[in-house]
Amino acid sequence: MANTVAVLLAGGTSLFRAYVRLVIEGRPQFRVVGEAFSAPIAIAIAKQKRPHLVLLDCRHSSEVFVESIRKVTNETGVACLLVRTADQASIVTERDRESGVDEVVMEDDDPRSLIRHLEGMSG
Repeated sequence: MANTVAVLLAGGTSLFRAYVRLVIEGRPQFRVVGEAFSAPIAIAIAKQKRPHLVLLDCRHSSEVFVESIRKVTNETGVACLLVRTADQASIVTERDRESGVDEVVMEDDDPRSLIRHLEGMSG
């Protein structure tokens, strides 16, 4: 589809990425162009596939991973949506904004909020 939004799923567990893939691909306006469990793989996919959005599950990802993804978003202009745990800030911080993070979803939010954020970020 010419008008689909390409999404890269990065970080987290394979179960999380599989669940999010099912949710996203259930919407015709989105397609998943790759999944990455490590920063080097995410960087390679982002540079090759040029997704519109990166959905980063930082709940189980190291700070190095998060910083690597942020570097990619800055270099490529890709929008980034973070998934955070309840003990992390639920707002996009100034540091996040400077690093290219656009939106934050909390892990215990209603799954529909993920779709709403993705739709809002995709125009």
